Amino acid sequence: MTDEPGERIRAAILAYLSDHPDALTETEATVVREGEAFREDDGTVRIGSWRLEERDSGPVLVRQRGGPSRLTVVHLDESDGDWRVTGVDDEHYSFG
Repeated sequence: MTDEPGERIRAAILAYLSDHPDALTETEATVVREGEAFREDDGTVRIGSWRLEERDSGPVLVRQRGGPSRLTVVHLDESDGDWRVTGVDDEHYSFG
């Protein structure tokens, strides 16, 4: 197992998808499977177009979906470097 958080998060999402195959669209799942996992210069962890964020509710992996006002959000839990998915949501919001 790698020490890279992006790879551990990818493994957690793929495990979740094995039990919940419709949680992500095929395009979203392909990006998780095939996208590069890396840490940007500012420390942001990414898997392709997915971005790890910290919210009040905990860590989430976020990807824009169908425009800037829709997001797919993968809710995560991390304990001692072990990641697991706790749910997936679509978020819609408006500007202004």
